[in-house]
Amino acid sequence: MQTSCCLSQSFLAGGLLKLSFLFFRSGYLREFYRLCCIQPCMANTLNSFFERVMSGDEQAILIVVAAYFALMGLISLTYQVRILSWPMINGTLVRSDLSRWGASNRADEQDYEAEVTYHYRVDGKHYEGKRLSPWYMLVSANMRFLLRWQLAGITRLTPEDVAVFYNPSAPKKSYLIKPGKAGLCVTAAMVVLPIIYLISLV
Repeated sequence: MQTSCCLSQSFLAGGLLKLSFLFFRSGYLREFYRLCCIQPCMANTLNSFFERVMSGDEQAILIVVAAYFALMGLISLTYQVRILSWPMINGTLVRSDLSRWGASNRADEQDYEAEVTYHYRVDGKHYEGKRLSPWYMLVSANMRFLLRWQLAGITRLTPEDVAVFYNPSAPKKSYLIKPGKAGLCVTAAMVVLPIIYLISLV
């Protein structure tokens, strides 16, 4: 029980550090600290809240988890929307298969992932891509059909040529599959549902 509690606190501490880093990069954390300096009452309230989190208060932990998922979902949703505007170019598919991930002595406990390799040119420069989709999937042996279904989403222009969607600002970044409506809806739900939960606590 004590070990579980320590692991939980370590997870929360790591999550809080990651949230702080993301906010700092965006400039929000600096503004947040400035407000805390101006309003000591806010700083005291936050200090009290973090003490509740580290002591294992259930509601405080749920608030942190909800905020974490909302933030991660928002970042993912923003990235996926940006990918929708990436231009398409013809590429050559070299490899498209399922590969084992990790090592397991039992076949039914083996995990799998989809692996692709493709080549494409942008402004005369050659690139090699290995990213299939913004949605990375790691599945068990019994769920390999999901990976085959994902691979079937590759747009084949000819038996050898495929559509490659690349970042015009950094052409080495590319995918073979753009985010779909279902994926965007799932990601949006990851943002909206935690926010609804947080609002319900107000």
